[in-house]
Amino acid sequence: MDDLHLVGFIPYLVGKVHGLSGDKAFELAKIFTNQMDFLHFYRMFDEIIKHIHDKHRVDNIKDAIKYAPKPYHEKLHAAITYNDTEQFIKDHAGTSCMLPHSIPLIIHILSKVESFEDMWKLNTVLGGASSERGLILGAILSYLYPCP
Repeated sequence: MDDLHLVGFIPYLVGKVHGLSGDKAFELAKIFTNQMDFLHFYRMFDEIIKHIHDKHRVDNIKDAIKYAPKPYHEKLHAAITYNDTEQFIKDHAGTSCMLPHSIPLIIHILSKVESFEDMWKLNTVLGGASSERGLILGAILSYLYPCP
């Protein structure tokens, strides 16, 4: 029940397909985790998706960070300010599928790419939990860019 892996986003992704809120998706996630961080991140991503067309992406992410768990705020702000991805990973993230590594990296990638293809290239080159990150990145970016 203490799982902090990205698999905890499967209920969120399924919920988005069915038009459910992050709060409703968290009810499903409680089957395998009691970590409230998921609920906060679901809300953060809901906020990003809600404003994906009416705000500049970095401003949108910056505004949505307030929904993330407080211990992540510094890492998430760094995610949108660092230009050097390798240095950002070294200083604030990682490439594993654990939330403290992956969510800051997902936010970093979201703030840096200009297309769906750019996201896939950057995410793949970074390695680690690229398939899990790709699920979340692809779902969010599909609201902004056509999926190839």
